[in-house]
Amino acid sequence: MKRTLCTYVLLILFAQGGAQSNLDSLLRLVKTAPNDTNKIKTYIAIASEYSFRNPDSSILFATRAIELAKKLNKPFYAARANYEIAWSWYSKGNYPVAQEIAFDLLKYAEKTKNDMLIMSGHNLLATIYSEMDEQEKALHYHQKVLELAQRTGYGDGVAASFGNIAIVYDNMGRYHESLIYCFKAIDKYTALHNPRGVAAQYSNIAVSYMNQGDSAVAKGNRKFAMENKYAHAAKFALEGISRSKAVQNERGILTNTLHLAEIYLRMEKWDECKALSKETLRLAQNFNSLSAVFDSHMLLYTLYKKEGRYEQALAHYKAYIVARDSIENDENIRKQELLEMQYEFDKKQTADSIQVTEKRKRAKLLHDQQVASQKMYTLGGIIAFSLMLVVAVVSFRAFRQKKKDNRLIMHQKILVEEKQRELVDSIYYAQRIQRALLPSEKYITRTLTKK
Repeated sequence: MKRTLCTYVLLILFAQGGAQSNLDSLLRLVKTAPNDTNKIKTYIAIASEYSFRNPDSSILFATRAIELAKKLNKPFYAARANYEIAWSWYSKGNYPVAQEIAFDLLKYAEKTKNDMLIMSGHNLLATIYSEMDEQEKALHYHQKVLELAQRTGYGDGVAASFGNIAIVYDNMGRYHESLIYCFKAIDKYTALHNPRGVAAQYSNIAVSYMNQGDSAVAKGNRKFAMENKYAHAAKFALEGISRSKAVQNERGILTNTLHLAEIYLRMEKWDECKALSKETLRLAQNFNSLSAVFDSHMLLYTLYKKEGRYEQALAHYKAYIVARDSIENDENIRKQELLEMQYEFDKKQTADSIQVTEKRKRAKLLHDQQVASQKMYTLGGIIAFSLMLVVAVVSFRAFRQKKKDNRLIMHQKILVEEKQRELVDSIYYAQRIQRALLPSEKYITRTLTKK
């Protein structure tokens, strides 16, 4: 059975206003905290603590955070709480709901240009797609996180993205690229002085080598798997245990110990495998990890059966069945919830699709009306302009004709005036001749007087 590497979840961290990081302290703090921003942060921190161990409680506290954020008009914190709700639905195996919330979160993050929320949304979608075995899409979103983390100088985001890209490559069977990115993550976490991150990568490298060994065995290269791949896997699992103990990471200790037990089983190191299987069973029971209890009982059943100790083998097989039934029961409940939520999701999608279609129809009708009105206005404008042009042409021609007529009248006036002046001059000339030929009045009067 192929083992899956552990995803490094990219989280947005908040200062908790003096609160302790453990869950008990947060629960005590939230009881007495006033209804302010710090209380919202505390609710979110509690939801984050619960998201994988108790998703229903996580959703409860995240919902309280959203309600208070809305009262205080803090949309960012409402979005941040929705992020925790999405992770909780992911933990419950309800991927469509988690996916829907993740896309809504991304819309808000991109609208507000909040880089941390954008990275978190992409990381969440990548994890969901990886779980749905859509590895190409998962790789696409993890690479988006990496690009943004590098651009903004967010070192933890860069390291987490290296680790998550390694996981996707391992899921795709591209083991060489997976190891390259695991070591990139180790280098980055080392530079950031983050020993937990380094320890997690050693665990993932161990799993990657174990998967490579299984692949080699399947191809008939058992000797190569035993001497090379499984040996490397054991070395990195041991280093993962050591580093997890150094930072008191119980989950890391359990995970690496279980991996090492499975590696020793493949390498036929029966005694070492039995001792580690008993240790993982103890750790799993203390940590309340049902899946690890299930794996531990299966390992011990296999070992005792091989030794011929059938009574012990039967006891562990029965315990294995109980653990399996519990897991299957939980899984069936989750599947039922998933089917119900999928039905609601599909119904909502259908309703949304109908609404979108109606909106598009109304928008198209309005657009067509606007286009028709615009055409009418354009046609009216063209007609009005044409009339104005005709009037202008007629007016211009009338103006030219009038100007021509005025010139003709002026010319005729000048001719008349010249004729009149010539006539007057002729009369004056005739008068002067007449006066010259006829005797003057004085002469006539004097002559008549003498007689």
